[in-house]
Amino acid sequence: MSGEKFNSCDFDLSLKEINQLTSEEESVHTPRERNIQDDKEDILKNDAASPAIFKLDIDCFHEIFDWLQLHDVTSFGRTCKRLQQVAGDFYRSNYVSKRIIAESGGYILYHDLNIFTPYIEKISICGNNSEVYDFVGIKCKSIREIRLGNNLPEDAIERIKNVLKKVEVIEMNECTFRQEFYEYFLKQCPKLKKLSVKRSYKIRNKAIIIGSDNDWLLRKYPTLEHIELTDIYEFQMNELNNFFELNHNVRSLSIDSASLEANQDLFLSSNTKLEKLTVEFSSQNLSKPVNDLLAQLHERNFFKHLLVYFRFDPQENLEQMFAMPFSTSLESLNFEIPWPNRMINIDICSKNLKVLGINNANKILNIEALPRKLPNLEKIYFGEANPKEIWPFICGSVKLKTIKILNMVHSDGIYSFSEFPDVQKMNEKRKMLAGARKVVIYICERLLLVSKWAKKATNLDLIELRRFESIEWNDLNSHFRHNHSKHYF
Repeated sequence: MSGEKFNSCDFDLSLKEINQLTSEEESVHTPRERNIQDDKEDILKNDAASPAIFKLDIDCFHEIFDWLQLHDVTSFGRTCKRLQQVAGDFYRSNYVSKRIIAESGGYILYHDLNIFTPYIEKISICGNNSEVYDFVGIKCKSIREIRLGNNLPEDAIERIKNVLKKVEVIEMNECTFRQEFYEYFLKQCPKLKKLSVKRSYKIRNKAIIIGSDNDWLLRKYPTLEHIELTDIYEFQMNELNNFFELNHNVRSLSIDSASLEANQDLFLSSNTKLEKLTVEFSSQNLSKPVNDLLAQLHERNFFKHLLVYFRFDPQENLEQMFAMPFSTSLESLNFEIPWPNRMINIDICSKNLKVLGINNANKILNIEALPRKLPNLEKIYFGEANPKEIWPFICGSVKLKTIKILNMVHSDGIYSFSEFPDVQKMNEKRKMLAGARKVVIYICERLLLVSKWAKKATNLDLIELRRFESIEWNDLNSHFRHNHSKHYF
């Protein structure tokens, strides 16, 4: 059915069957830990008295939902308990990057997604309302990524203790609490893979990163792969080196440039060998000491691959960075241009850069030259882009596989929801590029459905359109990760 449009006439339900459908009293169960195919088979198990619509297998339901916006799928899921499960399975499979924000009273923002609470995998908890923690702890049984912010209630972690058993990613955004971080929190997370901690300015003792002390850095975390530390001061002891000595499985570190510079002696004395080092630059000028430090760390094989995030106009800083020997290790470059009238040239050449993230493509004066200057690009993220800014990469980036666009805009900067550029034409142009890979373009759901309902092709040999939220971007910087998942905290 993948290439056919759903026809509502394919179903013939009697009034009696519809009434039966809408009055079912089956209970909704939290998805158990089994593979997705087993889930699909279990969801539609029914008896002979079930309405005719349940004779469809779950893939048929997914095909129907693929033509609908999320709020329509949500309405479908409210019809009955069984269809709530069917819609929930579709949500889990097709909105993998969606992050939900929990607020007071258990209300889930963004399309009122309360019916999907058993299937939600990413959540941010705002504020210190204990009721919110109760709601998450009781209702949200599939959470694998959680973000907490500000002051935590005294018994917050106890309230979500059962949820933490499955959590793989934790982000602590300027959190404050009196307890020791490991005993209070991390001890409850046996499957933890990624940990992000941004220090709160409210912590008066500059030596402490989070909680009552830094003893959590002296523990073993068998499943941990990545750690991110932001806005920390100079370590008073050798805690970070001890952490890496105890956790050889942690091969990836993300840190802001100021914290990196403040602890340069610690890093230079370390025997740690990282697979990836991610550095965020949040001040306007890239200091020479940071550049020199990265050069020294590269010489010592402290890191193999470098990922860089600029939260400001990077033009002059990029020229400095790409003049350094360590630039050969730079594989991911991401930046924001905050000033509305600022236009820049990205005058760099790199055969090693694979990932490029830009908040606003129309701020780049020489964007047409980038495919030639960056011949090995594989992934591109645009916060905003118009069709003319996409074409150079379609026609010139041979190895490109993924483009993710948060907002499509017209040339005048007005958001576009009416149509996407002709995919057929894009496909023909890409065929002319020798050795070109297929490119999957992730766009907003509304724009995708406009193309589908207009009977325009969305999946051809070398070009395919998909939902924006159906792919994980896997940023190793928490600030950009939230921007790229279409939610701010």
